[in-house]
Amino acid sequence: MDNVAHQLAKAGREKEYKHFMDALAELGMPEAQLAKLKTACIGDMQKVTKVLESVPDATKRIKAATRQIAVLMDKAPDEEKQRLARILLRLDDSLEEAHKLLGHELVGKAWMSAEEKETRVHRGEILEAMDAAGKLEVEIESGASDDEQLTKWNGQPGCFVKYGTWVFQSCLSEEKTRRVVVEVMRAEALSSFLRGKEIKPRTSPARVPDTRSTCSIRAPSTRPRSSTPSTRS
Repeated sequence: MDNVAHQLAKAGREKEYKHFMDALAELGMPEAQLAKLKTACIGDMQKVTKVLESVPDATKRIKAATRQIAVLMDKAPDEEKQRLARILLRLDDSLEEAHKLLGHELVGKAWMSAEEKETRVHRGEILEAMDAAGKLEVEIESGASDDEQLTKWNGQPGCFVKYGTWVFQSCLSEEKTRRVVVEVMRAEALSSFLRGKEIKPRTSPARVPDTRSTCSIRAPSTRPRSSTPSTRS
């Protein structure tokens, strides 16, 4: 293990070196020994002029060490076995014994937890749903706005977009406002799918109690030109 630490330091592989030293601490290397090793390795790293792309001998030694520890792991209590298995997989993610101990399954050439396997199964469904959501037709109305407060904010008339009971007053262009509302409703439909519902836009947006169903949309750089607070949200 000391040899591996020195190899990583001399190769300038700082991230891998820190990762390895953290694992040594968790595996129980005595603090005094670990501190001495760190001091020596920092000296090695300060002399580095070029970072090596790979350190094959260090990789080989790590694999050998993790397999030796895996044999000893069988004698540990169950909770300690799982802790050690996770540490060993951080050092060598190909260690079969550790994967099996944690209940991982080999899918193709990759080890996966039950959650990862389920995610992969549903990944295709989610991608299809994303594609379907992006093509949903959202029925909206739009046109020039006669909202006095919006004109006061914007210095000129804006536009409105209506979807069901919702009316959006906007100082953006009509085209951009329509696009914003359509994409929001498509995103809401995808969210519904992920929560186990059918992928379709709401036919009648739900009202929020005690609030108006008219909203305003302003560009980030636009500021209200009136000091009077608006009652709209």
